[in-house]
Amino acid sequence: MKNLMPLNTFKKVDLISKDGELLIKYLSGYPRSYRFDASRGFFNENGENTLTKKGQPFTFAPISYRKFRDDIMGFGMKTWIEFFFLNESLQVCALMFHGYSVDEFMKNANRMFYDDVSPCDCLITATPNEKVSNNPEAKGQKYFIAQFSYKPLPKEESTKLELATESLQIWRQDTTTGDAEIQLFQNWKPPHISDNKHLAENPKEETELLQEAAGA
Repeated sequence: MKNLMPLNTFKKVDLISKDGELLIKYLSGYPRSYRFDASRGFFNENGENTLTKKGQPFTFAPISYRKFRDDIMGFGMKTWIEFFFLNESLQVCALMFHGYSVDEFMKNANRMFYDDVSPCDCLITATPNEKVSNNPEAKGQKYFIAQFSYKPLPKEESTKLELATESLQIWRQDTTTGDAEIQLFQNWKPPHISDNKHLAENPKEETELLQEAAGA
């Protein structure tokens, strides 16, 4: 299927028609699912359509994200980071990372804070990096973690993207339990009462946590 790659430039792309119609395609709670295959080092769409070669970087522009801890998808209690972005077909997509990849992403949090940007102001590049396990039960087994870099979007492009997506209730049904420990978030709007209450009572949490990560 064509046009599954992330949309990374917005200057010449219409997100809203001249008649004011939103051109983005999104069924609330059901974004298109993208995956990072940490055992083989590539990215795919829904576990079916391979989008990159092994070790090839994958760049996307988040319109929403959250970092959280929860027991989801049969993995037990883990820390995750969940990104939402647009692909070239103007569909809302979701991509998740956990484990060491989350730690790698957080290494960028302090730099973003001092650069006065958030993930939703940037192009994020995730590059699979091959590792060898030292675990006695899997010694010598190879796996991949994602390492991250970022590049701020031009202000006019980030503003255009923000205005086009601000009305969307961005969340993912199969990863939202209502019981998560939300650690970082931006533009994530679940319908679950417990999560909405948490966000409403902590509107400055993202800034405070980024300051904490930056050692400010």
